Amino acid sequence: MGAPPVTAAPPASAPADNDIRERLKTACDQAWFWSGTVGGKSVKDYAEKTAKANSGLTLAAKLEQEDIPEPAPDDIKRWREYSGYFAEGAKCQVWAVLGNKVNPDSIWLNTELPTLKRNPEVDYVWRVDPQTDLACVLWQKPNTPHRDCYFVKTSFPTPWERPHRRTPDMPDRVGDTAAVPA
Repeated sequence: MGAPPVTAAPPASAPADNDIRERLKTACDQAWFWSGTVGGKSVKDYAEKTAKANSGLTLAAKLEQEDIPEPAPDDIKRWREYSGYFAEGAKCQVWAVLGNKVNPDSIWLNTELPTLKRNPEVDYVWRVDPQTDLACVLWQKPNTPHRDCYFVKTSFPTPWERPHRRTPDMPDRVGDTAAVPA
């Protein structure tokens, strides 16, 4: 008689969807999103560092905090699902670091932003310009007070040059509004 057959260990399973949805909720003013590029470079690193400097979390940071395995980069279905949960669980004010080029098929435009607009606990969505550090209201819940633009806190150099910091009374650069539908 030979050795007993070797059986494979059962695959490690991801947490149940309801558990993930619950664990991806954030505290008030904590959720940060990102999408796009500036000069061909992703805004991801800027978003992650700026979120951290402002006591916030990107989806990747929240996944790490909750010890939830990050989906593979090409697992768009899972990223879209987790991104939707993250947007559903956001509260109060949220920030979106948006490059001057955002893919029209992006998770930001097709999942996160629409979910944030439907989320009754979100009052403001701020658009952060990674070239100037300026945050301006992109969307706000009806009947909420107007908010002025301001500069977010950063403590690091960015991978692109900043020829100047735009002030709130300066017009948007060409392409700024193209990244986000009205």
